[in-house]
Amino acid sequence: MSTLHVENLKGLSSGGNANKIIVPSGQTLVPSVGQVIHTERQTTSTDVNVTSLSYTDAWTVNYTPKLTTSNVMFHVCCSIKVDRNGYYDNRGSIKIVHNGTDAYELTYFGQWDYGNHGIWNKGSFSGTTEYSNTNGSQVTWKLQIKRAVSTGGTSIRFGEDTTPCGSLVITEVVS
Repeated sequence: MSTLHVENLKGLSSGGNANKIIVPSGQTLVPSVGQVIHTERQTTSTDVNVTSLSYTDAWTVNYTPKLTTSNVMFHVCCSIKVDRNGYYDNRGSIKIVHNGTDAYELTYFGQWDYGNHGIWNKGSFSGTTEYSNTNGSQVTWKLQIKRAVSTGGTSIRFGEDTTPCGSLVITEVVS
């Protein structure tokens, strides 16, 4: 049996199989470390208002890795609003969780009003977390929010009437 060694392999440039590499049955292509295996985008238009001092799920996404060992990166971008009427302290907290384990936390963001009249702050949150996949099992990714001030009527809102209010890009790479 002969062995073919190549440094670059390119599919056809035209026709029904343009830019496809067809692997004969029983053969496999072995991906290299760092190669992107899969990427997908999830969006949500769900508007969630939280007045609790405990973290509350604002968005949950389940992803099943394509490989049994890989790194899965989650990049989220979303709109967040923190508001408070007639008081000076206006802060919230946000957390990202992978399979029940904290992956990222941002505490006490918002604004302080020295005039004591009330204030709101609407902005974007963007962050990337990474999950080391060791067995190919489903990953449950969660974005959680909470009110960070113990007194008064602060609320933190995921969404605030934007469509979509959240975008999540999931990228799986060979580890």
